[in-house]
Amino acid sequence: MLIGDIIQQEIEYRQKKLLERYDYGRLSRMFLVGLGLGPLHHYFYVWLAKVMPDRTISTIMKKLLIDQFIMSPLCIAAFFLQYRGIRNETNEEMYRGIKREMHRSLRGLCSFLM
Repeated sequence: MLIGDIIQQEIEYRQKKLLERYDYGRLSRMFLVGLGLGPLHHYFYVWLAKVMPDRTISTIMKKLLIDQFIMSPLCIAAFFLQYRGIRNETNEEMYRGIKREMHRSLRGLCSFLM
């Protein structure tokens, strides 16, 4: 997540959306969130490969559906929860922000899948 955020901040800086090239606080938060989500993704996909080892179209589609409708919403929620928690937000601020961002993210995910 760190490298992706570095690239995103560079793009925003060149588009004159950011006054300074890098927000090091944001970079450190993205690094910490990546440390939490990286192992979650790794072990989930290792488990999924063991449970469904076939490489048929049917199995691939099942894996894709499990990923998109189970893992993606969980990871999106975990991302926002970790990111907002690192920012020391109150529970109420976290709830309102996560609710707003989850809705937007899941809507984007669904439109991508269509």
